[in-house]
Amino acid sequence: MIGILVIHILFLWCSLPHLTSVTISPCAKWNTTGVIMAGTGVSGNSSDQLNAPSAIFIHQETNILYIADSLNDRIQMISLNQSSNMTTTVAYPVPYPSTLYVDDDGNETMLYIALFFADRVEKWIQGESSGVQVGDNCTFCNGVWVDKTKNVYMTAFGDNSVTKWSPETNTTTIISKVFIDPTDIHVDETTNSVYVAEMTKNRIRMISPNAPNGTYVAGSSNGTSGNGASLLNAPEGIWFDDKTKAVYIADTRNGRIQRWQANANKGDTIAGLGIHINCIVFSLIKRRDEIHMLETDFILQVNII
Repeated sequence: MIGILVIHILFLWCSLPHLTSVTISPCAKWNTTGVIMAGTGVSGNSSDQLNAPSAIFIHQETNILYIADSLNDRIQMISLNQSSNMTTTVAYPVPYPSTLYVDDDGNETMLYIALFFADRVEKWIQGESSGVQVGDNCTFCNGVWVDKTKNVYMTAFGDNSVTKWSPETNTTTIISKVFIDPTDIHVDETTNSVYVAEMTKNRIRMISPNAPNGTYVAGSSNGTSGNGASLLNAPEGIWFDDKTKAVYIADTRNGRIQRWQANANKGDTIAGLGIHINCIVFSLIKRRDEIHMLETDFILQVNII
């Protein structure tokens, strides 16, 4: 079944000050009820169907959800404000997009798309009919992140590297080669730390200027897989809260989202239906918190009540 599922959540705040902006409580609790928001339950290539979506990204300024619709070789978008489940194609053809990052450049919306089998990241201006490669080749490219100065970070699953492309100099620099089978990436610009999911090693590793060889922040340091609170199983997606320093993990083969507090030795399950989850993204819009999780057949949207 291919579809997008909406799950409503109940946040229980650890403290209850008057909030002028939304933050994610480290003790937030989710319930598991939900409704389908997009998709027909059957894979296909029409505007209301998906085929093996591999990644999602929320453009927070417009409240639009972008979907890497991998086996359809396209990027779809859908407004989170609409009631219809119809999506619109914004980039095609993009051969097997593994992940994406959406950014603004002036009045234009830019899509940075990792092409797994094409070994590169392409930058598309939304509405254009083709994209251009940024940076050097990225073997089995599986992660992309763009910082505030438009530097593009990429993870190469095929050669265990994390690289950074500078638009100012048009050069690509190797940031690290300590990772093993890196997938998703999240850059904490407040500390210049880079968080990467090491899928086959069942852990999340962080590198920083003070820890160039990396520190294990979630999962077993020796790579042991499992479904206990201290273990992960093939994690593919991460999201890092730069305020609380908690890491949220798409624990793929366990079919759950795990939350690891800073310096914790185990995580807690906050959501998941036991189906493969390979991407997670948070959206903070006005006074509403949303968590979106991409499962094998649908996308879960979790809302504060």
